[in-house]
Amino acid sequence: MFNANIAKWASREFLVLGDRRITYEELKSCVESTAYSMQTQCGIKQGDRVAILGANSPEWVISFFAATHLGAIVAALNGWWTETEIRHALELTDPSLVVGDSRRLARAGSLMDNFQVIDFDQNPLFFENSGNEQEYPDLNEDDPALILYTSGTTGIPKGIVRDVGGHIVALKWTMKNIYNIDENDVWWSASDIGWIVGHSYI
Repeated sequence: MFNANIAKWASREFLVLGDRRITYEELKSCVESTAYSMQTQCGIKQGDRVAILGANSPEWVISFFAATHLGAIVAALNGWWTETEIRHALELTDPSLVVGDSRRLARAGSLMDNFQVIDFDQNPLFFENSGNEQEYPDLNEDDPALILYTSGTTGIPKGIVRDVGGHIVALKWTMKNIYNIDENDVWWSASDIGWIVGHSYI
């Protein structure tokens, strides 16, 4: 599905954030390079967990696609969480890698010392096109894809695991049947990207 959309809309803008504009083809190149770096520099492989903790940014999206292409399970963490909530989710998730921006990583405090960390702000080249391409494993529809957390407003955040097939089917159905989004529409979102209506629908 990813490569089919890239081939179909290569020169079309995929993501717009302020003055930054990334086409589908540019996204593919950045995802391939970032997946390569995740595997060769961080040792990420299928079944590992990668936590993402950051504000809305192209790097968040690139990290998401890179990790899931490798067969890693993405733990999408809410960027508005407090240190207590971040600590709880990271202890439950026990990720092999945490990627995020400086502000939110700092909010997690000394807990970050226990994990391999890539900072969006301090390592921008990690997420840019390096020309390296990565071979991806074949994924089954029932392989785990994501760990999604509740907001924690009624207690501590609770995580659920979504599989590849179920997540894709749910998104495809809701985009048309709830939001009535068609192929050439533009989706505008102000949701935090670490929250389900942010990352999944972006």
